[in-house]
Parts: sequence; C-alpha cells; structure tokens
Amino acid sequence: MEQGSGRKERIKALFKKGQRCLVRYSDQYWAALIMRARKTDAGYYYLIHYDGWSKKHDEEVRQSEVIKYNPDLIGPIPGAEGDDEDGPGVLPSVKKRKLDASAGSLEVAVELRLHIPATLKTIIIQDYELVTQAGQLLPLPRSEHHRPTVHQILEEYRAQAAAELEAEEEDRDALGRSREERVAALVEATEGLGTYFDQTLVHYLLYQQEVSHHGEASAGGLAPSRLYGAEHLLRLLVKLPELMPVCHMGPQDAVNLEARLHHFMQYASGSAQARLFSNREQYIPNPDAAPELLLPPLPATANPTRAATPVPA
Repeated sequence: MEQGSGRKERIKALFKKGQRCLVRYSDQYWAALIMRARKTDAGYYYLIHYDGWSKKHDEEVRQSEVIKYNPDLIGPIPGAEGDDEDGPGVLPSVKKRKLDASAGSLEVAVELRLHIPATLKTIIIQDYELVTQAGQLLPLPRSEHHRPTVHQILEEYRAQAAAELEAEEEDRDALGRSREERVAALVEATEGLGTYFDQTLVHYLLYQQEVSHHGEASAGGLAPSRLYGAEHLLRLLVKLPELMPVCHMGPQDAVNLEARLHHFMQYASGSAQARLFSNREQYIPNPDAAPELLLPPLPATANPTRAATPVPA
C-alpha cells in the first residue's frame, strides 16, 4: 500500500477449493487438499485436509504456509533443520534419496519415520527396566491375565478405525480413494502388522531374559500374536523403521502406512492405554533370571528416548 494514498492493496487468493497443495510443517512439506478459503483483513486462510489422514486432522493455515503442489517436493526440505520433538508428531514423513540407476535417477522412499508419543516411550522404558534389570516378566498368554493379545488389539483397533471411516461425510479422500478402498487399506495394514509381528518376534523383539519363557509359552503352538500383547507390539513399532523394506514401496504408499501407524499409536496412547498395557505390579518374577543375565540400571544421564529403543538379543 502506498503511504498517503488511502487505498488498500487488494489481497488475492492464490488457491481455490479442491486444489492440491503442499503445506510446510517443521522441516517437511506435506501433501494436502484445499477444502475451503476464508478471507480476512490479514489475508487468506485455507482449511486443508492432509493426504491419508482422517478429517479430524484438518486445520486452517495462512496463505503464506501453502505452496503449489509438486510431488517432487513432498518430504524433507533440503537444508532445513526441524526438531522432531516439536514437530507434528501425528503427521507422516518419508525420507528420500537419489539412487543412480541405468534407467536414470530414481527417487524412492527408503525409511519410515515414526514419532513415538511420550506416554508410550515411558511404557517402553518401564518394560525394558523390569525385564532386563529387575528380573520380571509379563505372564502369557496375555488374554488369560486381563490384557488383550496383539491379535485382539489389532482387531479392536480395526473395528474402531473402520467405524470412523464410515462416519466421514466425504465418500472420497484427498487421494481419490473411496470409503471402501480406505477400509480395505486399513484391513491390509492391520493384518500385515499382525503377520509381521509373528515373523519378527523371536529374532528381533525378545530380550535375552525372555527367551526361555517364550519357549515354554509357545509349546502349545499358538502364534506370537495370540500370546503377547501391547508391550511387545510397541517394541515392533520402535524397530519397524529398520526392519521394514520400504524401499520396495512407492512414496505415497509409505506415507499412507506412516499415517496409519501414527493413528494406531494415538489410539494406543489414548483412552485405550490403561486397558492395553500392564502396570509394574502385574509383572511376575522370572524364574530363569540368572544374575549374569540382568543388566545394570541405566545411568542417570542416559537419554530416555534412546534408552527406550534397546536392541533385543
């Protein structure tokens, strides 16, 4: 506006309803859809819907935070430094890299990035300390000790998430998927997580102090997902980024998977938490906890986030 002219500079809307866009959050660009534009004296604001997320994550952002959609920009912003602890926490992100190939340079998703809620990190640490330092165990099967098994947890979550999808007003999401397609993707993700749990428990998710107990509990032939519960499923989520070969997935598929896993962690850390996880009084003594197998307590200066991701034997 020119000083003394008495005329206001006209503010123009750069985007319109139904237009794809990117929104910057921390050090990432997220794909989104413009749901509504609102003009104010300070400029335009847009109600946006993030790709792969339910409507409850829709939010209003300033026009300055929105840029034109470009699939090549989705993910980390080169040279930008964000703080994961202060980041969105519930939004998906995919780390990308350039790969030299005979057919040219290909950009593929190579790593999942999952933000574990603080309440779940606390549970990880407590479980680690009780099993590896205090000689305690979780009694199995979990269903016989007033806690759901992994199989039951995933079934209950799938039913609740499917009900949320059915209740959404819009039949299609920002990616153009119908409600039936989104429910099918939910079923595929939860069934896949259960299968992955069964395949990885023995080799990646048990601490050395639990090996003997597992042999006894699994003698009847039950799958791990029908023996173990939320604590061990949480261990899988912590290790999933290094275990899952997402380099064989498309970038959007990886983003959708991250979105679903973050939604599940919100569920597990919300009102369902007390029902899913055991408190320390519900652990039992480990009869095979020889002194040489127990680890010393974590030093007082240890980073609790890093301590929450020990590598099982």
